[in-house]
Amino acid sequence: MRARDLNPKDSAIHVDLALVLLSLTDYTGAADDLEAAINLNPSNALAHMLLGRACLNSNRSPQAIEEFKATLRLDPSIPLGHYHLGFAYFSLGRYDEAVREYREELQRSGESSALLYQLGRSLFESGKYREAEISLQRAAELDPKDPSPHDQLANLLEKLGRIGEAQNERAHFAELTKAQPTSAGTATGRNH
Repeated sequence: MRARDLNPKDSAIHVDLALVLLSLTDYTGAADDLEAAINLNPSNALAHMLLGRACLNSNRSPQAIEEFKATLRLDPSIPLGHYHLGFAYFSLGRYDEAVREYREELQRSGESSALLYQLGRSLFESGKYREAEISLQRAAELDPKDPSPHDQLANLLEKLGRIGEAQNERAHFAELTKAQPTSAGTATGRNH
């Protein structure tokens, strides 16, 4: 913090400090520094993206959406920009918009288990069950140790009346969850 005090007009110092604060889950402190960085340099796409994440993690999803949109206006190719925007839409129950953003990120970045999992969740909530099943199965294939897709698949299969398959997914979920030392990265412990 001393560097910021010595040079409060340096946008990069505010961003660097905000990164530290985000890692410490001090979302309010991070947001303050990111807002200062943006005031000093409004075209800093990274500062807008990080501010969006701070807002999302402090339950200010509408502001997060605006920050992620600003990020993408400034740098349409920024990694995970559409992913974060999709996550914010999902948090507000705007599932079709989340699907659109996740699909855009999929085109830009390619497949990842986390992205396909979030897409599958959004498709499920949108009532697009067959597409959700395909996405969640692929997420499970890409990261065979992650229990999250199996939990969501079980919910989906139950909804479709495929009880035997749902029970198999629940058993797989329980087995994988038991094998993990912590809940980080699981359906119950996934963070944004």
